[in-house]
Amino acid sequence: MVEDKLYTLDIPQRDGSVGYIGTFFTLYLKLATVLQSPEFSKEPIRVYYMSKFIISLIPGEEKREEIKKLLKTTKATTEEEYRKDRGYTATHQLSQQEKDHILITSTIDSLGCVSDFIDKHIGLSKKNKVGFIRMGDGKGKVKDEKNIEYETTE
Repeated sequence: MVEDKLYTLDIPQRDGSVGYIGTFFTLYLKLATVLQSPEFSKEPIRVYYMSKFIISLIPGEEKREEIKKLLKTTKATTEEEYRKDRGYTATHQLSQQEKDHILITSTIDSLGCVSDFIDKHIGLSKKNKVGFIRMGDGKGKVKDEKNIEYETTE
């Protein structure tokens, strides 16, 4: 007797349409355009505002708040590391260009969490874990047991 059961353990928890995913990718492309534009140095705060807008599109207040908090802590950590790398004291006044660099870097780093959310809950890539396959001898004894794991990206 052969018992074949497949258990899907990681079905995306939310159903996302292609249009919804496309919205995020379109906004990422626009953000890249802002970063590449010659006017970027005049208004670097635009990266921060675009990122906050992208974060605001995430369904679920809890996840949005988590990423907003991450953005704040990432900014503080980035500034701390920036000061340490340059030997600045906590009272040293950063230039506007340095402040902009810290804000932009931490904002872009935080956007990785948005990508993770999209991937996990909308399901761009899937990690499937399959429990086991038992092959019995018809007398209730297991001849073979296998654990299988694979990952695909669509």
